[in-house]
Amino acid sequence: MLVTHDQEKNWPAYEAALGNLAKLRVEQNQEQKSANPVELSRQRAEDLSSASAALKQLADAEEPLRNSLDDTQKHLFSFARTPATPVDRRARPMRNITGKTMTDDKMQPNLNVQTKQANQSR
Repeated sequence: MLVTHDQEKNWPAYEAALGNLAKLRVEQNQEQKSANPVELSRQRAEDLSSASAALKQLADAEEPLRNSLDDTQKHLFSFARTPATPVDRRARPMRNITGKTMTDDKMQPNLNVQTKQANQSR
């Protein structure tokens, strides 16, 4: 997605928040889960609390970026964001068609952004 110079200033906060959320989800998926049902409930509550804070950070960072986009950019942004966001993964490892767990690097969002000015100079 191409962004203008003015829009570009909102990108780093969004990128950092989305990266933090993805990292949190990967860490939560890799944690050793307790066999004790009570302790498992406590771990899940802590995971949900951490995810809640990370989602709020993402929403706070996304709002100014989204508000600065034109209608075409908003459409592209919504389309590009949906599959990359780990929020809907319900803290379960993603599995590919063969049933194997996908590697962590495949769960990381691709946040390549280019400015119109940078593209014109190429």
